[in-house]
Amino acid sequence: MTCWPTRTRGSTIRFSCEHPLPADVVDAVVYLSDLSLFQAMNGEYRAFFQKDFPARATVAAGLVSAGAVVEIMVTAVKPLERTAGSQRD
Repeated sequence: MTCWPTRTRGSTIRFSCEHPLPADVVDAVVYLSDLSLFQAMNGEYRAFFQKDFPARATVAAGLVSAGAVVEIMVTAVKPLERTAGSQRD
């Protein structure tokens, strides 16, 4: 899975993900270039996941991507019934 943050007008941060569904995410580590961005990130995080929030750690860090303000690493578990070609015993 690849997720990347995008900044819209103002200070709104959006998450773009190829997959999985938000409900599949069980853990996230959020890296912020500046902890003053926490409230904006947290509002978008809550809107994205909506309920049953995954466990999360948030840390201030120098980010790899030039100009990036947030990087998020997630762990997701895809239910067997949605896995292509899966069979249940």
